[in-house]
Amino acid sequence: MANIWQRSAAGRKYLIAVIASTLVLLMAGTSAHALSPGLATEATPAFAVPVGVKSTGQTDTSVSLSWVKSANVPRYRVQAYSKADMSDSLYFRFTDSVAVIRNLVKSTTYQFRVRGIADDGTTLTGYSAPVSATTAAAPAFAVPSGLKATPTSHSSANVSWNPVANAVGYRVQTFSKADMSDSGFTRFTASSGTINGLKPETTYFARVRVIDAAGVNLTAYSPTVTFTTPVDPYPTPAGFSATATHRTVNLKWNAVPNAPGYRTLDIAF
Repeated sequence: MANIWQRSAAGRKYLIAVIASTLVLLMAGTSAHALSPGLATEATPAFAVPVGVKSTGQTDTSVSLSWVKSANVPRYRVQAYSKADMSDSLYFRFTDSVAVIRNLVKSTTYQFRVRGIADDGTTLTGYSAPVSATTAAAPAFAVPSGLKATPTSHSSANVSWNPVANAVGYRVQTFSKADMSDSGFTRFTASSGTINGLKPETTYFARVRVIDAAGVNLTAYSPTVTFTTPVDPYPTPAGFSATATHRTVNLKWNAVPNAPGYRTLDIAF
């Protein structure tokens, strides 16, 4: 059995019927929707366009940004461009409301704008109003000079250079191949330190540059210097073998010249 009545409001006529405790609302020009009594549909979260976008610092190759977090937005996409038609646009993703946009061109004015996105990159909001920032004309720090590298063992070397005024960090690059494909990078907060993990009997190249606390490059690299690690005085023992009996295991290996002792590792299966 159904109870049916009509009601008009704000120029619209509604036909409402109650059938078996399900409410059916028919409105002129719309589809029908069924609602169980006392149950409301879940509203889609509202995602606000990010606001308060501003530049908080610049170097010759980077710009730091911040903005006000948007409720329910898990990630943000930052668009950076310097041309009016945005044809040189770069895009970066961040999970927080602060960002460092790197690998920019020095002495260039960029526009930056931010939008909210989902974890999978789906757009959730429009873009914010753009803000502009100009990268520095030149590095604020001098390129390090006076680099020296001295091997201290078959696997390490000490490096030192002249300190750069106001520098808070340095990055030393070491490599032995001409294409630098085996490069290693070590950070220092002082103008000297030790490079570990090197190979014995290997000629290395080393160079150093100034970086900030976040690791952003502030200068070009210094000229390279070379050094060669010595022979490993205690190479890994060769010719290892094991012979087992019902109660013992006999181990044998080639002696290492001048080795003061050996340590074996037993593993049970």
